[in-house]
Amino acid sequence: MVFKRTKKPPDDTIVEVSPYWYNRFMRNGEPVYANTKQKNKQTARDPEADHRKRLAKGDAGIPTGAIPTLTQFEDRFIKAIRIRSADKPRTIEYYEDQFKRLLEYAPPANAKLDRIDAAAIESFVQKTADKVSVATTNPGWPCRGGHSGWRRNGSS
Repeated sequence: MVFKRTKKPPDDTIVEVSPYWYNRFMRNGEPVYANTKQKNKQTARDPEADHRKRLAKGDAGIPTGAIPTLTQFEDRFIKAIRIRSADKPRTIEYYEDQFKRLLEYAPPANAKLDRIDAAAIESFVQKTADKVSVATTNPGWPCRGGHSGWRRNGSS
């Protein structure tokens, strides 16, 4: 869908915010907006049609397919650890235990991997802090290298 950005002040008039046309499309159930950098509506529709064709073919650089939840990702992650650390049984045991601890807390366990952000990690840390020490809680995110350096300030 091609549209122009507008706003409606209190006096019920419609004011253009930008002279450019924008594309709006849905991806994984969420709206995505993109500036076409075109001032002509018909010219703005052409890139939209091209983009939709690339999306349909899978050439747009956007991964297709379902994104797994943390629970669904468990088998794949544990298999990878077992292969990479086959000669280190304590390492395998460590990662299996840490992953089980993660899955005990419902919000990240049921979240899709691309939706686990700094807020979800902090929620896990706060929830488990009264049960275990900080040194035990922080490594609870083994698949992402600890929570302190990953997605700082909620950005990806």
